[in-house]
Amino acid sequence: MKKIMSLLLSVAMVLSLVACGGTDSGSNPGTGGSSTPSGENTTGSTKDTLVIAMSSEPSTLNTLVADDFAAWSITNNIYDSLIEFHTDGSLTPGLAESWDYSEDGTEITFHLRQGVKFHDGSAMTADDVVFTYEQVIPYAAAQNVNSAMKSMEKVDDYTVKLTLLHPFGPVEYCAGSSQFSIVCKSAYEKDPDAFTRNPVGTGAYKLSSWESGDKITLERFDEYWNGAPALKTVTYKIIPDSTTQAIALENGEIDLLEGVSMADRQHIIDTPSLGYVEGASASTYFISMNNKEGPFANRDLRLAVSYAVNRQEFIDGAMNGVGSPCETPMSPITQGWPSDFKNNEQNLEKAKEHLAAAGYPDGVTVTLKCMESAAYSKPAEILQEQLRQIGITVNIEKMERAKFLQEMRDDKQYEISIMSATAFYPDADYIYALYHTDATGGAGRNYHCNSNPELDEMLETARTSNDQAQREQLYRDICQFMKEEAITIPLYVPMNGSAYNIKLQGVIANPSRRLYLKDLSWTE
Repeated sequence: MKKIMSLLLSVAMVLSLVACGGTDSGSNPGTGGSSTPSGENTTGSTKDTLVIAMSSEPSTLNTLVADDFAAWSITNNIYDSLIEFHTDGSLTPGLAESWDYSEDGTEITFHLRQGVKFHDGSAMTADDVVFTYEQVIPYAAAQNVNSAMKSMEKVDDYTVKLTLLHPFGPVEYCAGSSQFSIVCKSAYEKDPDAFTRNPVGTGAYKLSSWESGDKITLERFDEYWNGAPALKTVTYKIIPDSTTQAIALENGEIDLLEGVSMADRQHIIDTPSLGYVEGASASTYFISMNNKEGPFANRDLRLAVSYAVNRQEFIDGAMNGVGSPCETPMSPITQGWPSDFKNNEQNLEKAKEHLAAAGYPDGVTVTLKCMESAAYSKPAEILQEQLRQIGITVNIEKMERAKFLQEMRDDKQYEISIMSATAFYPDADYIYALYHTDATGGAGRNYHCNSNPELDEMLETARTSNDQAQREQLYRDICQFMKEEAITIPLYVPMNGSAYNIKLQGVIANPSRRLYLKDLSWTE
């Protein structure tokens, strides 16, 4: 197991270097800035405020139930985890100053820091850690990080023990995830509903105000255990339109923009007053189909779609040519990813043959549900045209995000859709929570409702094996199985780009869009 962790850490560090490239913040794409250590404003600048653009408003800042990047971009700064998962992919002690494993690797004992305070002034203890884990371990929407965990128990006031269902190499990344950020037990139990908009964590920043539809403001927590950061206040300005965001950045109304639209990318690069960094995303975009009910329960119809797809057209049309084709169900940043694997290539004659074999020689009409944002509606329109060429008529139903997630993720009521998934830790095992039968029910992330004993067995063996050669072969076999069954159809890997005021220090390319405000500061 130690060998697995060593390999994972090496992968993470190599990927961060590939994504970041250089060393000076504010240069051309592919470069990253060096971070300012927490609590040390080495630039001598007197500016201590920051404004960041947000595309959408989070529904909650309660990290126990938050499940999207809109919330995590903020909660990562309000709360801390036992292990700190850095922007560059490395891991260091967080609220746990050390930890050790049992001989069989199924128990991890965490030794907590003493003297850590929550934003309300109360002390962080084992009770808060146990409470947090007891809420998140059974939470279906957190299966991407909790599926190998059994229980967390208190040993004493500053020691806790996490028990696993089996040895699990990526467990430290899971403990460092946004979902396992530690909440204040007493503050939460006092009023769970109010905690949604009044979070209490141990992070470098605490919530100052939340003006719905406009902005969310954080202020520095001066008693932060790792030293007060350089920035005093940070405002997240809600600006849904990407072009408006870019204009606001150029005009100085905002200082930082994450998730830069590819349509604005080149103009930002060409603007001397702005810096820009980008790197391959930890997310992949794919076609999801309901494998259990409706027309796509038919394997031949799914294969017809797979042979109709031209991946480069998605990159050119939806990503302005910036991105890379994805051939596998897992992200290229992960350990175990078979880099030379090839999926079905576009072959319209084969597509039509499978369409006829599915019982639709004269074509079929299906409904594609997707979120109304351009990130999903544009590829949906490209897919609509590609499927038209083989006789599949696609009616697109664009939906507000909350309704879409309810119908697709929670209720599994859909036929076909465009989706994305993020590798929350740099190991191919993260697809377990997307494709294993156990991840189907409730808010589980197996949106495709596939249930295959053969696939389940391969996923289970791969996550418990300490033999890296065996794991790599298993993930290759998984790719082949999913290709033949067309459970989902991988499309492309986007680039994550961040643009910022050239005087802002500490912004680096980040596959998972994990930004720590304590790493940022201003230079004159």
